[in-house]
Amino acid sequence: MEKMGDLVESRQSDLNKSFKLAIHSLLTTCSKQEFGKAFNNFTASEQDCLHLLFIQVINSLHENIEDELQSLCLET
Repeated sequence: MEKMGDLVESRQSDLNKSFKLAIHSLLTTCSKQEFGKAFNNFTASEQDCLHLLFIQVINSLHENIEDELQSLCLET
């Protein structure tokens, strides 16, 4: 039985690693220059505030998605 548990744990670990790689590429923040181009009608100060907020949202999403995956893996 221990081998089956090891196999499940190994598969969950592989899934977790793959998921993190996929999410990282999807949730990678854009550069400040790219962000400025997208919001060129805003002042530099407003762009800075929006960019900071954007980074905070992306980081929060990243953490929440990783936590949810971990929770799902533990349930199975």
